[in-house]
Amino acid sequence: MPTATTPGAARSASLLYWTGYEGKIRVPYGSLIDEPALKPTAHMFVGSKASWHEILDHLPQHDEDPWS
Repeated sequence: MPTATTPGAARSASLLYWTGYEGKIRVPYGSLIDEPALKPTAHMFVGSKASWHEILDHLPQHDEDPWS
């Protein structure tokens, strides 16, 4: 499978997508042009988020990985 990278990735080695849980490909929503059909269902790893970052929706929040 070819690797897709963001502009300047040759310098930063930043991946546009990565293989995650159960071999599923994960893509940051901010990199999409069209509005995604799938919507977020929860926030993960909020136990280590920056103190100044506010989560303003009512989705469930998990301090760690809820599937571990």
